[in-house]
Amino acid sequence: RRDGSEFMIDWERIEDLRREVGHKDFADVVALFFEEIDSSLPGSLDLTEPDEIRDLLHFIRGSALNLGFFELARLCEPDFFTMETGLSVVKIRPYFERLRRSYERAKAVYFQNMTL
Repeated sequence: RRDGSEFMIDWERIEDLRREVGHKDFADVVALFFEEIDSSLPGSLDLTEPDEIRDLLHFIRGSALNLGFFELARLCEPDFFTMETGLSVVKIRPYFERLRRSYERAKAVYFQNMTL
């Protein structure tokens, strides 16, 4: 792929997962991933408790790695979160907005490439 998506999505991981679970189940896995992330991210903008933030980032990161969304997974790494926010409450909301934008871009690229 030469559309820049290789910096966002690990297409080999996607193909590996498709082979591992089969084509029909793969569609279900992908749908569940998007459903769970779509329902989790809106509430992230209001999080301020460290444990809640850590749990959400851990969940998103694990899900993103399973599907090959490595840019999104990188943004969820605890060290990256700490570096970006300095654990300052005023920087947490912009961080999650950036995370949401990264997710939306990756999702759009995924669907664009999967329909080719």
